[in-house]
Amino acid sequence: MEPRPSMLRILADGSGAIDCVYHLDLEALRLAAPAEATARSWSPWATLDRLIAQRRVRDYDDLLREVDRIPTDNSAA
Repeated sequence: MEPRPSMLRILADGSGAIDCVYHLDLEALRLAAPAEATARSWSPWATLDRLIAQRRVRDYDDLLREVDRIPTDNSAA
């Protein structure tokens, strides 16, 4: 639920130790990017758009869909 695009930049664009970050409210994050533009020397819109396009920042609903795709073996119950 990180509200700062700059922190997500560090997480998702950093060392490569993290494949991606799932954000609980990606749309709110996109809306927060313009406010960060005035406080940072980097373009949060461009960076955030790039991270989303690279699927390094994803919506939480994407995680739920991925979890739903995991097969379950109910025969052992």
